[in-house]
Amino acid sequence: MAPAARHREARGEPAHGAPLLELRKLEAGYGALAILKGVDIALGEGDLAVIIGPNGSGKSTTVKSVFALTTRIAGSIVFDGHDLTRLETHEIVRLGISYVPQGRLVFDSLTVAENLEMGGYDLPGDVRAERMGEALALFPQLGEHLRKRATFLSGGQQQMLSIARALMRRPRLLLLDEPSLGLDPKTQALIFSTIADIRSRGTTVMMVEQNAHQALRICTRAYVIENGEVVASGGPELARRKRIQDLYLGGR
Repeated sequence: MAPAARHREARGEPAHGAPLLELRKLEAGYGALAILKGVDIALGEGDLAVIIGPNGSGKSTTVKSVFALTTRIAGSIVFDGHDLTRLETHEIVRLGISYVPQGRLVFDSLTVAENLEMGGYDLPGDVRAERMGEALALFPQLGEHLRKRATFLSGGQQQMLSIARALMRRPRLLLLDEPSLGLDPKTQALIFSTIADIRSRGTTVMMVEQNAHQALRICTRAYVIENGEVVASGGPELARRKRIQDLYLGGR
């Protein structure tokens, strides 16, 4: 690797080419309340970036900002050359970004099939059917419950449905906020494995995750946010830093 590329890697930036997504000195929050205080993050095409840090540090605010769900105070968010800070959420979706919020948000009164259809409600019928097939191939458990109302699914199945619905648009960038939260260890392992599979199929992923140990195992990029600022960044080797081990990996 060339010296310049190594330096970009050390700063937590893509090693090759222009970033697909870049947050530059981003300050954002909710109304007059500033949470992020100059966040710099860069993802290349095909990256799987994880954001870890303590509760209340600004991790979720970071991904929400990409999806225009916060108040931008300063800085910029650029996706594939488009300045997202000037766009509304529905315009961001059309650029190829999908978002799975924290909390397994599904349409409780709709069936699994209807939830998936909502993810591609404006797509032609044949395209929607094709995308549903792709989603069910990733989450075969859902195929066994297509006519079941989402409220009767397990927590893990609801999380699968949330991710599958976001994939109906075949996004270039998938934003995930705490995808393993509240799940049993077996289901967590399945979710992490599937996220790695999604990335291997060409989707760039940015994920907020409390389970730092598992997240750092599958990532290509990693960022640590504390008090609204990026305090460490790099690749999976971040897990070998003693401070990261002590604070986020149980001393391992």
